[in-house]
Amino acid sequence: MKQPLENVVRTNVLRLINKHEVSLQEMSREMMIDPAHLSRIVSGKRNFTFRHLKLFAKYFQIPVSELVAEPKIHYQCTDEQHIIIEMTIPNYDTYKRLKKVIEGLG
Repeated sequence: MKQPLENVVRTNVLRLINKHEVSLQEMSREMMIDPAHLSRIVSGKRNFTFRHLKLFAKYFQIPVSELVAEPKIHYQCTDEQHIIIEMTIPNYDTYKRLKKVIEGLG
């Protein structure tokens, strides 16, 4: 099931913030966005614009297409059993929970 673009972008941005272990303060300085405004964008209280997408892509050094692609978790077990899991993730909280479960499998 396709997720609304806002949810997809927000999930990807939160995943990248977590992966790179950056603060919104640091990001706001480098992206030249007011910290409170950036916080509202990331929390879903304000909408993303194409300008924001370009700024996030530049900040994380990724193509914009990666920000708008539905986030997925991939897992492949290489022991006796071959299990390949690829799931589309509906939101960042689900992503975090599933990531913990999958990391526990390895």
